[in-house]
Amino acid sequence: MNVSLPEALKAFMQQRVAEVHFANPSDDVRHLIRQDKGRVARERLEARILEGMVGEAEDADAADWQAIRQEVRERLGVAA
Repeated sequence: MNVSLPEALKAFMQQRVAEVHFANPSDDVRHLIRQDKGRVARERLEARILEGMVGEAEDADAADWQAIRQEVRERLGVAA
């Protein structure tokens, strides 16, 4: 797969590769895609949890989500 970028984005990626110590721009793009996949998965999970919390969903705030995430991590034995 080839991706065309405007010069400004090419320069940004080259600078980012140097600053973050990726071997090349492809490594950085793979890293960004993995991050985005994780974000999408978290959003889907949160949406499904909200579906299960009918009536309580609009009351959930950032602190509630943090507590839910922490409880899940503890139950799974996963470090934060």
